[in-house]
Amino acid sequence: MENRNRQVLLKRRPTGAPTAGDFEITDAPLPDPAEGEVLVRGIYLSLDPYMRGRISGVRSYARPVDVGAVIEGRVVGEVARSRDPGFREGDYVLGGFGWQLYSAVPGQGLLKLDPAAAPLSTALGVLGMPGLTAYVGLDEIGRPQRGETVVVSAASGAVGAVVGQLAKRAGARVVGIAGGAAAGSRPSSASRPASTTARPISARPSIAPARTGSTSIGRMSVVLCSRRCTRGSTISPAW
Repeated sequence: MENRNRQVLLKRRPTGAPTAGDFEITDAPLPDPAEGEVLVRGIYLSLDPYMRGRISGVRSYARPVDVGAVIEGRVVGEVARSRDPGFREGDYVLGGFGWQLYSAVPGQGLLKLDPAAAPLSTALGVLGMPGLTAYVGLDEIGRPQRGETVVVSAASGAVGAVVGQLAKRAGARVVGIAGGAAAGSRPSSASRPASTTARPISARPSIAPARTGSTSIGRMSVVLCSRRCTRGSTISPAW
């Protein structure tokens, strides 16, 4: 085990697109887990569009990250030391303990993962929050019917890519939008699931999705046959 804890801190609130100067990488002492806590070594960090709002200081559904604090985010990691009887060293877990190499967190806030069931990184993607958002937004709320058209904005993201696949499975025609005018992208009929080509998160669609009767679910709206689209995430290895 290393004797340092590398962390990414919010140095200042970004103006416009975040830059490297808005963050600070520092080394801190290794946290010591208390009774009922476990020490987790991060393996994968999630970089999601909602984090832009969390570091802006603007009031929203979640408390902003304080200047000087560790950037918050979901993490997949391995238990390095445990003081919770429900976990032992070597277990893989999912939790929200921020952009840092090690975290001492309560065991009750962790979800144990089975690497034999699926790749660990999927807990931050199709089997995690993005996948659940796509499923609930499309299958439970949008409920596309065979032959309808589903338009997915930000189709290159983790949520949008899953939406496209679920819509195709339902027998719908999928139109994915990715990037903006600067990227030269245009909406097109998807012969495959929604595009997974990476585009700048800040780019706006060159053509706005239909608004008539659209259903908004957080940062996602699904437009079915112009009656009734998403932002994604990136998964990055920890240090």
